Amino acid sequence: MKPVIDPHSKFIASGLAVFSAMALTAFSQQLPDPLLYYSFDVEDGVNVENAGTLQTAGTISGGVTYGESKEPSFGTAFYGNRTGANDAYIQTGFTGTVLGLGGGDGSEVYTAMAWVKWDGSSGNVDHMIFGQEDGPGNAAMLHHGIRDDSESNAHYGGWGNDIGDAGVVPVGEWTHLAFQYDGTDKVVYLNGVESARDAGSTMTGHAMDVIIGGHGRDAADPAGQSFNGAIDEVKIYDEVLTAQQILEVLDPFRETGDDNENGGAGDGMDDGWEVANGLNPAIDDSAGNPDNDGLTNLEEWNGGDNPTDPIGCRQRQR
Repeated sequence: MKPVIDPHSKFIASGLAVFSAMALTAFSQQLPDPLLYYSFDVEDGVNVENAGTLQTAGTISGGVTYGESKEPSFGTAFYGNRTGANDAYIQTGFTGTVLGLGGGDGSEVYTAMAWVKWDGSSGNVDHMIFGQEDGPGNAAMLHHGIRDDSESNAHYGGWGNDIGDAGVVPVGEWTHLAFQYDGTDKVVYLNGVESARDAGSTMTGHAMDVIIGGHGRDAADPAGQSFNGAIDEVKIYDEVLTAQQILEVLDPFRETGDDNENGGAGDGMDDGWEVANGLNPAIDDSAGNPDNDGLTNLEEWNGGDNPTDPIGCRQRQR
């Protein structure tokens, strides 16, 4: 299995000194645990391992296959079969109510995300990452993914609670999509950058079962409309992740190639890595030591360490 970076896996070792105030602040801003997390790295033909807090495995429906992902460290990915039997998707075993899409007191929020590599047009315009099994005649349902009816094809769908033309997902390129309802607005992030926002609400069809890689629009089970391409690193949170947290999820040590402090001279650390780790890319903070571990931020960067974690080292992927 691929290494899973989990900021909640910190522990207090015997005799460890008390964190500094800055380290505690960084700790409190770390990522929450997802309810559902499919890495698609364990294949048995029946179940899909769920490394989220709900733990219950997903169930393969139809001709799902696993194949090459974005990069070797990602392990393998789900592949749909839109051009074949068009019946491949994952049954999560959870309703939208359980996953935070609605059904409570109206305060529900969520963030759902995945990496995708879309193979382009094929049949129906809808190529959904997140969908629901609703049966014939029921259309009020979750459908987040790609709607192939314009160049700007990212689509936040909820029937009467939609954002169309929410960003361009290119054919044949790994792209990260995140869909969010923050209690007021529905929001789409494309490769970690907000691409669309509009007033929204919880999902009216929250009580239906959520699926991954298919679309149940007016379809008897099995739902069909399999995603045309690959999906990986599926995560659903019942929390509103910030833009910085979404960047952290899609690439924990995001490198941009930019280093622009000091009038362009830089401070020796990649700006994207600084943002992902709570440092300020607008100032020279190379000599800082927020985790009080005896290493400067620049030394942490050069060594592949986390500048806000005094316990361990997390290797940067280059």
